[in-house]
Amino acid sequence: MFRSSSSRNPTLPRRMPAWLVLSPWFVVACALLLAAVVLILDFRDGRKETEITTRIYLERGASLIQAFEATLQTGMGFRWTDEELQGVLDGLGTGPDVYYVAVTNEQGHVLAASRPGMSGTDLLSPEEMKSLRPVRKIKGDVRVFQPEDGEAVPVFQVYQLLSARQYAERLHGHMMMGRGRMARGEDGGRPLNAQRLVAFVGYDMTSLFAAQRQDARRAYVHWAVLAFLGLVGLLTLFLVKGYQRSRRLVQETSAFSFALIDTLPLGIVATDEVLRVTTFNPEAERITGLAARTVLGRTLADALPGLWGVVRESGLLKEDTPAREHEVRCVFGQERRIPLALNAVPVTTDEGRRAGWTLTLRDLGEIRRLQAEVRRQDRLAALGSMAAGVAHEIRNPLGAIKGLARFFREVSPPDSEEARVADIMTQEVLRLDGVVGDLLELARPDRLNLTPTSLRDLVDKARRLVQSDMDKHGVTFTCDMPVPCPVISLDADRMTQVLLNLFLNAVQAMPDGGLLSVRGRMVSASPGDDGDGGVRNGDEFVLDIMDEGEGIAADKLQEIFSPYYTTKPKGTGLGLSLVHKIMEAHDGCIEVKSEPGRGAMFSLRLPVPVERTTEARDGGQS
Repeated sequence: MFRSSSSRNPTLPRRMPAWLVLSPWFVVACALLLAAVVLILDFRDGRKETEITTRIYLERGASLIQAFEATLQTGMGFRWTDEELQGVLDGLGTGPDVYYVAVTNEQGHVLAASRPGMSGTDLLSPEEMKSLRPVRKIKGDVRVFQPEDGEAVPVFQVYQLLSARQYAERLHGHMMMGRGRMARGEDGGRPLNAQRLVAFVGYDMTSLFAAQRQDARRAYVHWAVLAFLGLVGLLTLFLVKGYQRSRRLVQETSAFSFALIDTLPLGIVATDEVLRVTTFNPEAERITGLAARTVLGRTLADALPGLWGVVRESGLLKEDTPAREHEVRCVFGQERRIPLALNAVPVTTDEGRRAGWTLTLRDLGEIRRLQAEVRRQDRLAALGSMAAGVAHEIRNPLGAIKGLARFFREVSPPDSEEARVADIMTQEVLRLDGVVGDLLELARPDRLNLTPTSLRDLVDKARRLVQSDMDKHGVTFTCDMPVPCPVISLDADRMTQVLLNLFLNAVQAMPDGGLLSVRGRMVSASPGDDGDGGVRNGDEFVLDIMDEGEGIAADKLQEIFSPYYTTKPKGTGLGLSLVHKIMEAHDGCIEVKSEPGRGAMFSLRLPVPVERTTEARDGGQS
């Protein structure tokens, strides 16, 4: 993915879906709630299944006992043989899951049973029989039946007290056919027809318990899968949160890197492992004169052949080439030959794989221009010092020439040619003396006589000095100063010289009349200042001087403060140089804005100390 350098604020990837930014603890709470619901449902299903099974066993047991009672009642007028009674019990015991059908006395002794070997045994102990409390209502419980010749079997035992005494008598008559102890009524000390009989139906629960165990195993597997999925989901959520944090960190780092690359004063050209351009910052656009969209995605040799040729010839992409800047001259476009400080740095991954290159381009043209400007300023300073010395030497003969010119003017007739020549000599000597004075002023060391001075008074004084010139050219004057106007420590004479020079330049720029405006304003060093009048370190007072003249061309704005530069036929080119020098001596500066045909504005910026005083609020217009 290639990134265009025209985007000052890099576009970050889309935001993640809302479901991915949920809190992990919220999801955990939902999972626990779901698990609780599933657990409750499983518990309810188990209880419901147990209740249904119990009801079915009770209903089936009640049916068998009722059938047994009905059979006995039907045969009330007959004597039952052993085979007939056993046949009845055997017939009842053939039902599904019926393990046994038995009739016991109150002590739990089995009188008759469908299962072989049970008759004559104790199904339950007397204590257990008392705890059962059999009545005419069907009851049931779960017991473990232990046969003498086999393993223990879980049974659901349905029991009910037989209702009629004659049933016992019928069984008694049946038992009197020679059954030993039972026939003689020796069980419990009471005859059989005097005891209450209880019918038992036992259902084999082996298959039911096996099914329940299978259901339990399925439930355990279900819970294990659910727990595993919950754990995986929880881990996934934490991984997603970690991914989000890493992604946000990468986004912030990328945004910072892109912003840094965009604002660096170095041209950055980054490539991948096949030298395809992936990054091209604004400074690289300025140096090469090429737009990023025409370079990104293309190979270095195709997009920047001039740069590629220099890189290849200098061997910057070789492994053994040290990482240092190389001064080269590179051709971009048709005729743009630019001196550059070029460096190439390999981009290597943590695994040691070469992922590309980063080329840095530093424009040496601007540096060399500044170096040339410094050398020129040094030459001008030396020339100014020499000119000041020459001017000092010239002043003596100029005084003599001026004296001779006055002498010739006095001895010559008033209207003679000699008098006219003497006047011209005097005027030129005075002009040269002014130039010499400006030269000496420009070369003189900065010695200021600082006193607290009202800027309003200085502006008014300078206005009075040029009032006659303004009246002559039809120039009107306005002044807008803040209330209160600051009182600043400065050299009043030097600052009057600055204002006078700028006022005269403005008047001369409007020979046919116009408006000369002066405006004062405070500029706070703190952004968002509420304008409460308090002075802070770094605050400045700005004095704007505006005219409606012809203006200054853009190519001349940088030269107007140079010595001897002038656009006036009779100008010396030293006035604005002196203004610039005086402003720097006051730790201030002068700025100019102008467009041809729209006048010019010179702004004097003076620092305002915190301990300054202000004049009284006496109005701001003059």
